[in-house]
Amino acid sequence: MAGMIVLLPYERIISNPIRAAQAYSENALSDLVLSIQVNGVLEPVQVSVVNEWFYQIESGERRFRAAVMAGLSEIPCIVIGEENDVKIPYALIEDLHHLKNHYLEQAQAINTLLEEGYTICELSEVLSVPVQELREKTGLLRLSEDIQNDLLDHNVSEAYAKLLLKAEEGERRDVLDKILTEDLSLTEAKAYIHEKKTKEKRRQVVVFKDTNVFSNTIERTVSVMKQSGITASFETTETDEQIIYTINIRKNG
Repeated sequence: MAGMIVLLPYERIISNPIRAAQAYSENALSDLVLSIQVNGVLEPVQVSVVNEWFYQIESGERRFRAAVMAGLSEIPCIVIGEENDVKIPYALIEDLHHLKNHYLEQAQAINTLLEEGYTICELSEVLSVPVQELREKTGLLRLSEDIQNDLLDHNVSEAYAKLLLKAEEGERRDVLDKILTEDLSLTEAKAYIHEKKTKEKRRQVVVFKDTNVFSNTIERTVSVMKQSGITASFETTETDEQIIYTINIRKNG
């Protein structure tokens, strides 16, 4: 049976544990489901033998899930024998070249390959993708799980996802909600993030702008020193460019 294309009942096919951890929302698979309903599964799923009853997916997790969603009871598969066994990293590389993969799925696949021992430079060469682009892609995994789920469910483009990383972590939920509810363009979303950052900077400037707060603090400190029997004095000299605080403390004896 190895190397042959066979029809397997979907209930005899199990997901690869590593691949099953990826997020595949119904929205993300909708186009593939429609294609399978019209044309069938054009590329067989690659599986390996687990035991006399079950087969494990080595490549084609998306096609398998979409085929089940499309109502297929049997899935066309290629059974891979031990002599031609495809290792998980190569299956992931194959999926990365699949243009319909969601960018978050691609990011997770790249991250899995890195965890498998590949270097970012090796992946760049194998995938023919610049190192910086790979780093930006995996950087999307820094987004919280709930934000990633919303990006999948609402089919938000990768450009918006990358833009969210420019917002403060605590502000990303607010920014995404604003993008979704008001259908912001990229330019509008950038402006909104910039506005929030500018307001925060202004708030910080207001906190530190009043130098009298610092002057009073120093004066109180010197007063406490005097009450403790330490001879100390405090002077302030102000020029056009700066304020100079001078504290004089007399040594004992």
